This record gives sequence, structure tokens and C-alpha cells, in this order.
Amino acid sequence: MRLVVKLRMNVCDGRCCDGWSWSLRTRGCSKPRCFPRCLNAGMCRAPNRCVCAPGFYGKRCQVSTVTVLYAATSNQNSEVGEVIRNKDNRPRSVRN
Repeated sequence: MRLVVKLRMNVCDGRCCDGWSWSLRTRGCSKPRCFPRCLNAGMCRAPNRCVCAPGFYGKRCQVSTVTVLYAATSNQNSEVGEVIRNKDNRPRSVRN
């Protein structure tokens, strides 16, 4: 006789443990929760751990590496330029 034991991961006292939610796909507590949620197309890959999309960083992917600036010229038209920023948010280079 073969005994099959189904291990219930991330279950605490009959409910999903903190940081986990129910997944219909796996029918278990396998979906991580990030609170506050990940921003800018970041993906929650473990409880409160965001994996950021290219061009973003920070605990919630809230900081962009590219910032668009709007500046008025002498004839009141707007120009758009990009400032590429380092991870410490200091400007690295400018593109127009």
C-alpha cells in the first residue's frame, strides 16, 4: 500500500499564513502578497518582495531610473528631456 501525504504549504491554523493568499490555479496558499502592492508593473514574488520591471527600483518599484522633465522656454513652448538617474537618485546624464 502506498501512502500519499499532501503537504499544505503556507497554511497556518487552517488559513493562509500572513503574506500568502489562496491561488485558484494551485488550489493552495501559494500566491504571495505584497502590501502595499508592487508598483510600475513590478511582480510580487514572495511576501512583501517585489521584483521590479526594467527601469524601476525600490522596495515597491516606486523609483524610476528615467525621469521626464518639462521646462518652459523663452517663447513659452515646452521641451521634454530625459534625465537618467543613478540608484541614489542623482542625475547621471541628460538627453533631449
